[in-house]
Parts: sequence; structure tokens; C-alpha cells
Amino acid sequence: MVKWMTVAAALFAALGIGAAVGRPPAGRGADAKAPPDGEKKPKGAVKEGTVADVVGAHTWTLMSVNTRKGLVSLCEGGTAGDPGGAARLQVTEHGYEPCGLVVSDLPATEAEVSLDGKPAKLADLKPDMAVTVQLAKGSVKVTKITALSKSDLTRPSIWKVKVADPKQNTVTVTSAALGLTLKNLAVTEGTRAKVAIPIQANAAPKFHPLDLETLKTGASVGLEFRYDAKTDEFVLGSILTIASK
Repeated sequence: MVKWMTVAAALFAALGIGAAVGRPPAGRGADAKAPPDGEKKPKGAVKEGTVADVVGAHTWTLMSVNTRKGLVSLCEGGTAGDPGGAARLQVTEHGYEPCGLVVSDLPATEAEVSLDGKPAKLADLKPDMAVTVQLAKGSVKVTKITALSKSDLTRPSIWKVKVADPKQNTVTVTSAALGLTLKNLAVTEGTRAKVAIPIQANAAPKFHPLDLETLKTGASVGLEFRYDAKTDEFVLGSILTIASK
């Protein structure tokens, strides 16, 4: 049995991700219990993909909407009223493990919006609604948002470090449940390590420059991406890790 808990992160209010890719829905609330996604195996081999592939294939929880700028942020699980609450720790018989995906600041000014099967506007969307999004071909701009006012929440996905390369400043992560590997994610000066302290699971994680030397193969991580308007790409904003004992 797994219990996943919100890790508050006030500094990531600007940061803000999962479909029902064969995953049963979890109950609402941070105390919902169910087998972790990482325990299930995909039907096919694990494939290489992109963040855009995950965004377009997933059912998300709407994290926030900025109607003035036309931006939406997505996460897995419930926001619990906390804009930075999507990065999580899961508790298993093996201890605490980071998990979950966040994607923030997706441009959606021209998106076609529907809510419960009816035409709607961005202003009609509220946090904790279940949404799927469609991206423009060759871009990460949102062209369509389909939202449900009442729906079970997706559980945070489990990602494992496959390769951390300090020389190339890249990290490769994989999700067995989603059958997907995100290869050679660029680690920039702006990428931060978001370090959670298990015995203080509801406290704000501490932020540090990300040291790839500390990311061990097989370690579980939570991932937070944001949209970069200059490059029209997703960039890695932070990686959630566990504090060393």
C-alpha cells in the first residue's frame, strides 16, 4: 500500500503534470491509498519520448490558470489548495520516495476549451479539475483543453534516474508504468535540486543548485518542467530528491 503526500513548495508557485495511460484513478485527497504506478509494467517495451509526448498523452490535474497571460499549469494528484503542492513523496515499506510530474506556464491563449462537454473559456476552469490538452504540431502551445469538473485524480508517476552525466550536463529518466524514457534532459544554471526531508514531509523543500554527481542510477525523482517562450520548449526547472540520511 502506498500513501502519497503533498510536499509544500511555496517558491514554486510559478511552477507547475498524467493520462490515463492504463492507470486506474485514485481517490481524491492526499491520503488516497493505492498501489504505486511504478509497480505496474507497460504492455510494450519502454520507448524514448519527449515531455510534449507526456503532456499530450496524459490526463492532468489543473494546477492553476492565469487568464491575463493565457497560461495553464498542470500536475498529477490534487493541488490541495497549494500551487506548489504537486511535487510529492510516496511512503512505501521501503521508505520515502519522490514522485510526480509538474508542467507550468503552458501558453493557451488560442486554445479551444470545453468543460463537461460544453464550450467554455479559460476563466471557467478551476484548480483540481481533470484536464487533457492537445498541443500544436511542432510546438508546445495548447490548441485544445478538455476539462471535467468532477473526476478522480491521477496519481503521481514514478520516475527513476537512468543516467546522470555531469560532463554533458544532462540527465535521463524513465518511467516503467508509462513505458517512457526522457533522454538527455538538459540541466541548466536555472535547474534546481529540490531536496525534501522525509521526517518533515509537509515542510517546504530546500533549494540548491543541482549537482548531477549526487543523482544515483535507480534513484526516484520528481520532475518539474516549465515552458520557455524564448525557445518554445520545455525546460527542466527542478528535480525533487530526498535528503541524505
